[in-house]
Amino acid sequence: MIFDLVFFVLAFFMSIPLVGAWYASSRGRNFWRWYFIGLFFPIISFVVLLCLPDIKNPLEKELQNIRIKNKMLGLKSETTSDTGQFNKLLSKTSNKVVFEIEVTDQQKRIYPVIDNIPLNDIIIKDKGKSYFKIKKDLPISYQGLPAEMILPPSKHFLGTPNPVFVQSSSNKIVVLFDDVQEEHIYFKIEVLRKYIIWHQFEKRKQNKLVKRYEKTGPFVFDRWQYELELNDVSYRYKKMV
Repeated sequence: MIFDLVFFVLAFFMSIPLVGAWYASSRGRNFWRWYFIGLFFPIISFVVLLCLPDIKNPLEKELQNIRIKNKMLGLKSETTSDTGQFNKLLSKTSNKVVFEIEVTDQQKRIYPVIDNIPLNDIIIKDKGKSYFKIKKDLPISYQGLPAEMILPPSKHFLGTPNPVFVQSSSNKIVVLFDDVQEEHIYFKIEVLRKYIIWHQFEKRKQNKLVKRYEKTGPFVFDRWQYELELNDVSYRYKKMV
């Protein structure tokens, strides 16, 4: 009788973490990890699981962005290693980016417009700091990027750039380029939880540093608006095809 009672009590307590582990697995998390957590913290593990996002839910990314934007569940924006510099930037009003589609010679290019000013115009106005003498530094109308570099599944502007267009020594990526002069405009991107930052703009010609644009940027974008704009330009581009 006592043995049966002990058996049923143990079975009951063992079933609690089992249910928790099954629930965790149904939300895309590791079954055995949450089973052992539930053995030691049965009630706490259930509460934590209820607060954690459902990884299998395709809408969870948007819900997570809403939580971050409204500072729900204590979520805060991340910072980079250079905390002092970026904390000052993040305290300022965010910039707004729009990706426009330009059709030239039956080619479609996508270029950024920041606060209603094309990035090409911002670059031209910044004389920058030159690193070798140029006989005549004429303004160049840079082209936007090919659609495949910006539209999904590309993550060129989301922290995983195309390796072909990355300056390996500085980890900077291409944002504008000119095929004729073989000049590219590079910049560094910081992808934070709540913000996207573009900074350290420079011109390179055949992979050689030509000029740094010290007055261009940094630009701080609200990540919610930034990703919505990337989705929107993808939709507009498909409508044009």
